[in-house]
Amino acid sequence: MTALAIPRLLSWGLLRKLPALFLYPFRRAEEENSSADIVYQDRAELLVLAVAPDCRNQGAGQALISCLESYLHDQGKVSSYRVTTNAEDPVSNAFYKRVGFEPIGIRSHHALSLRHYRKRLPSRPSRSALWARAE
Repeated sequence: MTALAIPRLLSWGLLRKLPALFLYPFRRAEEENSSADIVYQDRAELLVLAVAPDCRNQGAGQALISCLESYLHDQGKVSSYRVTTNAEDPVSNAFYKRVGFEPIGIRSHHALSLRHYRKRLPSRPSRSALWARAE
């Protein structure tokens, strides 16, 4: 795949639909009708992000992260989100650090060591600031 094909793959229409594929469902236990011991706060988790090896280092992963963050802003329910990856995978760990995730811990899961990351959503500029830049 050539670099020229990437923009067609990442059309705005497609990017707007992708968060639904990656986003862990928001959960909120109903306080009145819930018998659950744990009441979940609104939260988000990126479950999977994959870019074909021959398309890496061309901005596709960053574009997917930006699309997800835009969606999370629009929902207005969370100020950060999490992701978990294999602690032994240098490529994914380097990527998540490069795009602003902070490591928050390592846990064992069967034979794997999983590294947990959190990223606070960057604040969006106000509409007036966007208009000022356009002038």
